[in-house]
Amino acid sequence: MATRSTIAIENLDGTVYQVYCHWDGYISHNGVILQKYYNTREAVENLLSNGDISSLRPKVSDTPVSFDNQEYTTYYAYRGEALTEARGYTDFNDYETRHQYEEYEYLFTKDNVWSVFNGNDWYDLELIINEEKIKDPYEEAA
Repeated sequence: MATRSTIAIENLDGTVYQVYCHWDGYISHNGVILQKYYNTREAVENLLSNGDISSLRPKVSDTPVSFDNQEYTTYYAYRGEALTEARGYTDFNDYETRHQYEEYEYLFTKDNVWSVFNGNDWYDLELIINEEKIKDPYEEAA
């Protein structure tokens, strides 16, 4: 069963862009991957540039990859699906009012910090990962 999440970026001009991610949205997978592998504005923008995600992985390929690939992020656009591009919001208030809600919501803030929403409030993702001593699933597999 899927654990759905959203991944968003708060741009320097205040706008917010968000994509949907279908698989492994929990902090011990998507949260750790975002914190470790997508920790710069450029990396997050690149991640979101292909739209909605099927499976988040540590790398983004410039060309479509198979959906069973374990190294590169897979996007719905890779299957030719339409209407999968990132959704835009005029500012954070617009985002909070109209965004797509899922089990886990990740936001890369203007301060270049990942936050996660737990249904009540936003929390610093790095603090949660460190406090709970969550390991990178790709390091453990190696």
